[in-house]
Amino acid sequence: MAHNRKLGVSLSPRMLTVSTSLKAQNRPVLEALTQACRAARLGQEPPSLLPETEMLPQPPPVLLLPQPL
Repeated sequence: MAHNRKLGVSLSPRMLTVSTSLKAQNRPVLEALTQACRAARLGQEPPSLLPETEMLPQPPPVLLLPQPL
């Protein structure tokens, strides 16, 4: 029983982090969790929680001005 309690204590914050990360990226939580479970069963890499590169905020372009002489 104590083992299950310890597992639950670490699982809850992790699930909250995962769901918050996915929601912030407008990604479906249930679909991502299903894919992660499927990958684990098949011994494959789980889907990444990192946003796609096109979803990352891009820095503003840097305008290089000529230096005065």
